[in-house]
Amino acid sequence: MDAIGIIAGAALSDARDGGGGAYTASAVSFNGSTFLSNQSLTALGDASGYCSFVYWFKFAPEAYEASPPFWVVDPNGNYTSNSFLVHIDETRAFINNQFCNSADSICIEGDWDTAHDIPNDNGWHQLAVSVKINELQGSKVFSIYLDGVALGVTVTHRSTGPTTLTFNNTPFYAFSDGYGQCIAGDIADFWFAPGQFVDWSNPANMAKVRDVLTGKPVDLGANGELVTGTAPAIFFSGNAAGFASNKGTGGAFAFNEGGALTNAATSPSD
Repeated sequence: MDAIGIIAGAALSDARDGGGGAYTASAVSFNGSTFLSNQSLTALGDASGYCSFVYWFKFAPEAYEASPPFWVVDPNGNYTSNSFLVHIDETRAFINNQFCNSADSICIEGDWDTAHDIPNDNGWHQLAVSVKINELQGSKVFSIYLDGVALGVTVTHRSTGPTTLTFNNTPFYAFSDGYGQCIAGDIADFWFAPGQFVDWSNPANMAKVRDVLTGKPVDLGANGELVTGTAPAIFFSGNAAGFASNKGTGGAFAFNEGGALTNAATSPSD
């Protein structure tokens, strides 16, 4: 395979110039009672065992304590069937991502090791994760990057064999655990791509989502297509008026009853 990365089996093109200050990311605030959901995500062709995502977040220090998951796929399956959750909790100081396929009784979990606490600085940070599980145990990939730096990951396997994931036609809850527990914090440029693998360890790939000189956001494209050449299933970007409109290919999301967003006071581009 090409050393740069894999996108559903295809090599990534060369990295584009991050461009310095050419792009300014907008950001929105979630108030602790608002979330977005799509009850049947469109993610055709995603049954590859690949998944990648990247986004920016800013939480007040106290908001990390007892934090709900940032987002979750298929909570109605009790996190056991094609499930995927991202949870950041300052008190436990790790991130947990879980990928399960109950038919194969296969699961992979990656825990952010406790040597890398979440920066408790009320500042903007970027999380980038990539997964490849359609491999034997020794060849599976589970990487987590915070602000462009690889973090130690403890990977747990319930089985040594390969498996795939199918997010198509499953519920996706953004910024909630799916049961009404919601985050309170700021988010910008949320990019989620089932079926696509991006090797974030390659600087050329990281440069597609993070300016190599300033560490600031770069333009991911109107539909998030500039990261890999293909629009992801989910791409939330822009200010409060347009952030919730999914610019990816996965279909529309709806606010929970009474949900609303406001423009964040700051941006990761500041």
